[in-house]
Amino acid sequence: MNKKNRWFFSRRTLSNLAVVAAGVLLYLGFSNLASVRSTVGGFLSVFSPFVNGIAIAYLLNMPMRFFEEKLFGRIQRHGLRRVLAIIVTYLLALLVVAILLGLILPQVVESIRTLVGNLPRYLDNLNDLVAWLTETFSLDPASMEAFVVSYKDLLANITNRVVAALPELVNALPELLNLTMQISSGIVGAFTALMSSIYMLGSKEKLLLQCKRVMYSLLPVRRAKEIYRISSLSNRVFSGFISSKILDSAIIGVMCFIFMLIFRMPFSPLI
Repeated sequence: MNKKNRWFFSRRTLSNLAVVAAGVLLYLGFSNLASVRSTVGGFLSVFSPFVNGIAIAYLLNMPMRFFEEKLFGRIQRHGLRRVLAIIVTYLLALLVVAILLGLILPQVVESIRTLVGNLPRYLDNLNDLVAWLTETFSLDPASMEAFVVSYKDLLANITNRVVAALPELVNALPELLNLTMQISSGIVGAFTALMSSIYMLGSKEKLLLQCKRVMYSLLPVRRAKEIYRISSLSNRVFSGFISSKILDSAIIGVMCFIFMLIFRMPFSPLI
């Protein structure tokens, strides 16, 4: 057997072994699906803050780059320019979030209050509709009594359900404690994502260079260049898409807000 045939058979043997190994791993995975799911879930929960940090850094990279080039472009020191751009970007993002929450939360509370205040009128309208249907289509009034609802009956039904659920709430105290721990873990994860996003924005050139070196060390040069080209093109297209969608949504939102103000429609800031 010459050298070419030996190379062919060795490559074919390795391919067959890889297929067999993949089949065995797939069988073991389906046989122990619960363990695999818990392991994958734990792995993802550990790395999810860093994934969220990458998403935050990617979204804030566009305004940070604008501030760095346009607002602080005259500063000679690159590190100082980058730090100031990051500070302004995160302050602007926090301001936008605070404004949105300030607009949304009062409107949501007001809408709930309006819904509760108008509930008796809604029930009366429903009862009038049931009476009209009964009279118009000559329906049996006894069979339509189940659709007639009064405000007092509704409050009594809600009160009875709350009283009946009290023992279950006492038994659910361990689950409430677990929920508290999950909330604490979520706060820690959000803080980790925020810190990692700041680090990624501050050292994005170094991180990209390291990723490029790893890619060139693991892949052939031609394949690495192709992946790098496609990644750069995808980044430009996706960044342009996000920018255009934000601008388009802002224009439509302002037009809708002005239209609702002109016609005195309720909840215009929320919508």
